[in-house]
Amino acid sequence: MGNRPVCVSCLPMNPPVPAPPVAVAIGILARNEESRIGAMLASLFRQTLFDELERRGERAEIWVVANACTDDTVGAAQRVFRAEAASHPHRRAFTAAAIGIATPGKINAWNVFVHELSSPRARWLVLMDADIRLGHTTTLWNLTRGLAGHPVAQVAVGDPVKDLALKAAPTLRERLSLATSRLTRDSGPQLTGQLYCIRAATARRLRLPRDLAACEDGFIKNVVCTDFLSHEPQPARIIRVPEASHVFEAYTTARDILRNQKRQMIGQTFVHVLIDRYLPAERVRRQLDLGELIRRLDEEEPAWLRELIQAHIRQAGRFWRLFPGACTFRLARWTKQRGWGLVAHLPATVVGTAVTAVAAWLAFRSLRRGLLEYWPIKPPQSGPTPPGAPASFGPLARPAAST
Repeated sequence: MGNRPVCVSCLPMNPPVPAPPVAVAIGILARNEESRIGAMLASLFRQTLFDELERRGERAEIWVVANACTDDTVGAAQRVFRAEAASHPHRRAFTAAAIGIATPGKINAWNVFVHELSSPRARWLVLMDADIRLGHTTTLWNLTRGLAGHPVAQVAVGDPVKDLALKAAPTLRERLSLATSRLTRDSGPQLTGQLYCIRAATARRLRLPRDLAACEDGFIKNVVCTDFLSHEPQPARIIRVPEASHVFEAYTTARDILRNQKRQMIGQTFVHVLIDRYLPAERVRRQLDLGELIRRLDEEEPAWLRELIQAHIRQAGRFWRLFPGACTFRLARWTKQRGWGLVAHLPATVVGTAVTAVAAWLAFRSLRRGLLEYWPIKPPQSGPTPPGAPASFGPLARPAAST
């Protein structure tokens, strides 16, 4: 029942002519984003994607999947959808709906969007967070075109841009944060869960483990690059395309930076245990596709992943052994720099390595105590919706998805 939509009202679409076929399904995963989702959707509807799709007689479907919200995220999205459905110059090139689901967590929302909500006819799935803003107006179109032009590639990404980069005079701490981002970017295309485009056929072969604590993007990257754990990694399966970007709010306080790094340490530990230790052999032993294997494990052995993590923590024994390179991966990236890059990135590398070590210790302590809830529930930004109040679909929702 947790995966079923809690919304009970639906406003069906009755266009005067048949709707164009769906080419792109966009999933916006949200938790208490009432105050932020308006700006994100404004940047979404400025995208050239809708013009391009209309020219081709196709459309996009947009789903806001709000998980366990205590604010009016669904209502805020619905109001934007109503306005755009009435006034957008390319309104025939999209349908839009906002839906509330009872089970909390981005992992569950991802599975619901990919396997239950998105159109089976969509060729491309775009996943994005509700608290970002799209940068280039060509971002979404270029992500889909990137995949269309590279048959080997399964995922397309753009450039993640910290909001600090838009400041005229960043502080020393902010400059260090930006330098850390540049070092990460120089290491090659990075799949960030904030925004990416994935082939629909690839996404539907995958299911995210229910108890995956963080770093679902790292899990997806490993699965995609190894062709579902059947080959050695092929980095070319993820591409970065030009003139595609998104802006996100960077962590600036020492407390938030450390907590985010702790989250990353926990997530990378999960990915290491799943990808390097357990799933490859289990997939072969059971002779199952990876997605089906994970579905059965979650349904038949609900505690399977938690038990794996607890066993790993007992075996590791020390925080620097959470996963290979847990405390040294930033140094490894730095050593790949050349010339002036070694000097320019040294301060950020030193600070980042120190923060990483502390975060690894905090993550190890939490995991040893069995605490997997690494991040507090984001508080609502306005008055809460009364418990049990029905959410509403947007004006262009497919009636078949309602309950």
